[in-house]
Amino acid sequence: MNIKKIDHIAIAVRDLEAGIAFHRDVLGLPLTGREVVDSAGVEVAFFACGDTEVELVAAIRPDAHVNRFIQEHGEGLYHLAYRVSDIDASFDHLRANGCAAS
Repeated sequence: MNIKKIDHIAIAVRDLEAGIAFHRDVLGLPLTGREVVDSAGVEVAFFACGDTEVELVAAIRPDAHVNRFIQEHGEGLYHLAYRVSDIDASFDHLRANGCAAS
């Protein structure tokens, strides 16, 4: 498996506007975009942080997975995404080493 870099870090938040204000105004990260992902029931705000992206993820529907995550774990690290050279080979490698990949 050949991990190239951390592609992005996703943070689950209850209040996207408050999260944006904190990351932009307090931490000084530039907001680079926003996107609604209807299929997941979320809105995502993107920030540049060096060559890694920080994503804030907030539910726009009550049944969104991120809501269940926040209920169980609270706000915070939602996922960490690695950039790899070959996604299929990486999944094969992980499965061969006992990791379930979806």
